Amino acid sequence: MDTTRPDTSQKPGSRPRKFETLLFIALGVPTLYVAYYAGRYIFLVHLYGFSRVRSEHLHFTATPKGRAWLVSNGDSIAEGHFLHFLISLGLFLVLFFVTYAFLHKLLPERKESDARVGV
Repeated sequence: MDTTRPDTSQKPGSRPRKFETLLFIALGVPTLYVAYYAGRYIFLVHLYGFSRVRSEHLHFTATPKGRAWLVSNGDSIAEGHFLHFLISLGLFLVLFFVTYAFLHKLLPERKESDARVGV
């Protein structure tokens, strides 16, 4: 086996980067938080309409698991929680993977000695 030639089995630009795992976790947790609360707002807009949510300053006062969610105007939302989950999931996936792809390219590449340690 010729050890003088560089390893070309990986695609160009797909080399592992330093701090990938740290970026994954450090970006995943806040993105999940933002997607959850933005999903709640979008869910309210879906139920009441944008102008009513803005003019009445509607927000959820309580979102207990397995029970009806309470809105600031006194309404209780007993159904549709799965739609909130889908909205939040979609937001999370878009926000996370777009941001992760951009930030991943900014990370420094691993040195050859660091990259071979895991192999």
